[in-house]
Amino acid sequence: MTENGKSKSCMRPLRLASALVIATLAGCAALRHAYLTDDLSGLTLPLLADGGMRLAVAGHVGGREATVLFDSTRELSSASQGCFADGAPLVSQVKMQAVTGAVLQQAGAKLSGLSVGQLRYRDIEVVIEPGTGCTVRLGLELLAPYALYYDAVAKRVTVQRSMSDEALAAQRQFPGVTVLSTEKTQGHEWPLLVTKVHQGPAESVATLVLATADGQSQLSSALLDSDGLKSLAQMAEALEQPLSSVPAELRDAVYVEHLALTPHVGVGPLWTARATHWRGTVQGTLAGDAWGTFVATFDFGQDVVVLHPQRVPPTTSSTDSPQQQWVKRYFEWLDVRRAAQHETEPAEP
Repeated sequence: MTENGKSKSCMRPLRLASALVIATLAGCAALRHAYLTDDLSGLTLPLLADGGMRLAVAGHVGGREATVLFDSTRELSSASQGCFADGAPLVSQVKMQAVTGAVLQQAGAKLSGLSVGQLRYRDIEVVIEPGTGCTVRLGLELLAPYALYYDAVAKRVTVQRSMSDEALAAQRQFPGVTVLSTEKTQGHEWPLLVTKVHQGPAESVATLVLATADGQSQLSSALLDSDGLKSLAQMAEALEQPLSSVPAELRDAVYVEHLALTPHVGVGPLWTARATHWRGTVQGTLAGDAWGTFVATFDFGQDVVVLHPQRVPPTTSSTDSPQQQWVKRYFEWLDVRRAAQHETEPAEP
């Protein structure tokens, strides 16, 4: 007998019951990890510190570490060759059109063992990309039912089910919230935004694809050339300076003074890249350098981007940087040129 009159044998069932409860709770906590699933909703993951302003998180494929990207520029998911320990098990040949306009013929394979956070994902069909490391890009065929909530302050992404019509209507009523409707080209699922790009006196209306997995926006050379926007190499040419005077890594850089998403909401200045390989109706990408300072929801089911009032201060390059000095000289040259043209114009009678 114990001091309170109860036998030790009577306590054993209580201890056993407590152990069963603890074991059950532990099993429930591990349940999401224990079973394969195709449901991404509920995931909240920190963004990779070295990923820049892009939706890149840590994951695994089998026992290999992987970088997993939520990629809105891809209609089909992909995995690099380094994700397959014994070589990719080829299952098909896939013909598809890239957002750049190029038509690609790529090998397809089954990817097994993908996990992110506590979630073990089902086997998926992917196209194979070159690369010795393991990089998995989750494309729109998997992301279509979801909304990705990007927290610029906490540097994390949360996967949610796409908003209901009622929830979206409520978002539109919140003070400071901007809802951007995305468009699609015929036969494709890429989310497109119509923007206005400003560089000094030059401006252009540009249809850009939302790029959630890229850190730097791109503008097609066809767009830039048609509307007079210049890369640093072209600024040097206009100033009659040798191309060698511009560092090689800066020659395709394009200074965007302001990129307007709506008449009242925009970002800038930005350093985008001149893309010479683009053709077709899509004229470039809107990447993390543009949306990365916002707290934002990318809802692929509702075809909207929701920009919330919270923002982080954008990083600005030094006014003494080489690229800023080229822009300053080019704009001064434009001012002198315009003044000279004005002086030579005949006076109105």
